[in-house]
Amino acid sequence: MSWREPSRRRTYALRAALIAGTIVAALFAASAQGIVAAQADDPMDKVEAGVLNDLATGKGGVATFWAIMQAKADLAPAYGIQNRDARGQFVLDRLTETAEQSQAGLRAFLSSRGAAYEPFWIANTIRITGDEALLRAVAA
Repeated sequence: MSWREPSRRRTYALRAALIAGTIVAALFAASAQGIVAAQADDPMDKVEAGVLNDLATGKGGVATFWAIMQAKADLAPAYGIQNRDARGQFVLDRLTETAEQSQAGLRAFLSSRGAAYEPFWIANTIRITGDEALLRAVAA
């Protein structure tokens, strides 16, 4: 079997097929992202099934759940701090500042509703105990 250069027609056909395949893949990806974005619009999609189960089976329709805040402290500058105490204080300050700022609105909301909650600065989360209506409001 010998190698021969493909004809010009075959080369154009291969290029057209690659371009068409790329376009189809891009359209499929865009469509899939649209589906994911549409599904993500429902705040309850963020809630784990176990929490919903706890609400359904728990006493009085109440469960304990976690609100995980998206904000993350920028701790990269800590690597440049040689003094161990200063580095620890820097990390502590950054984590607590980030938690205070990102949790402020949710804490105020929970307090206004009389909800039981406990904030955690180190992981930037809040442990909340409440009913399904509170869960839905927090998820939204």
